[in-house]
Amino acid sequence: MKTSIWIAAAFSILMAGCGSSGETVVKTPDGTVTASKSGDTMTFKSDEGTATYTQNDAGGGKAVYEGKDGEKSTVETATTRDDKVFQGLLYPGAEDVADSNVMVETPQGQNWVTELKSKDSFATIVAFYEKALPGAQVAKFDNNAVVNHSKDGRIVTVGVSKEEGKDEFSIAISITKVKPEASKG
Repeated sequence: MKTSIWIAAAFSILMAGCGSSGETVVKTPDGTVTASKSGDTMTFKSDEGTATYTQNDAGGGKAVYEGKDGEKSTVETATTRDDKVFQGLLYPGAEDVADSNVMVETPQGQNWVTELKSKDSFATIVAFYEKALPGAQVAKFDNNAVVNHSKDGRIVTVGVSKEEGKDEFSIAISITKVKPEASKG
């Protein structure tokens, strides 16, 4: 999907006004985009496909991109996370970072991301993830570490980094599940 089409469509919705509903047609060098808004849902349609964004009451949202070939990708943001996905990987006593929960779904698989923060020592945090992910590859440098573990189509990456100017560490956790058919060939 051509970027300029979607940028023009997004701009047209903004120009139409946040609270209004209706439809706007924008012609770009790459084609025509029809942008519409109904309630909390914005839709952009072109010859390349359709993009729909829906804001939810909890402060997150969901964007679905469907290409002209029918292939779909979904991105969701949320103020809460599905803790079952991160089972055994949420650092004990860590605080959640607001608005850091994202889920992406493509034909190749899914990816979940969340971020935490902790005032525990760097060594203690990294040791927790080394134990939680036996056999993981670990790279440590200064007050930063990356722990990477891959098994059975599930890839877990944990980044630990010192927050600049603060006495705490950021813990970013990414989990990717690759669909079996996507990992072949």
